[in-house]
Amino acid sequence: MKRFCVQQYGIWRDRLSASEERASESNQKMVSLCASNLQPGDEVRLVGAPGIVWSTTSSEDSTEVLHTFPTFGQSFLYAEVWRHFAEVDDTLLAALSNPLYFW
Repeated sequence: MKRFCVQQYGIWRDRLSASEERASESNQKMVSLCASNLQPGDEVRLVGAPGIVWSTTSSEDSTEVLHTFPTFGQSFLYAEVWRHFAEVDDTLLAALSNPLYFW
């Protein structure tokens, strides 16, 4: 299993835990996305070749996202965080990960 981690100032890949290592050995293609330090209203998207394959919006109650799901048969996935900036009155890309490739 691969993991994306999103922080306020960047996105990086994290090491796998022992249980995730076992899941990856069983050939289950799973990905884990963890995002923290989000602002209410931030939209976290997981993007593959056809476009957005999963997204969620952070709320006042939760400024962290932790979700594990299948890779949707994609050959690659990357994460994006979109945020509304009052200064320009528009929603813009605030963070972007490097892609993870699956083969």
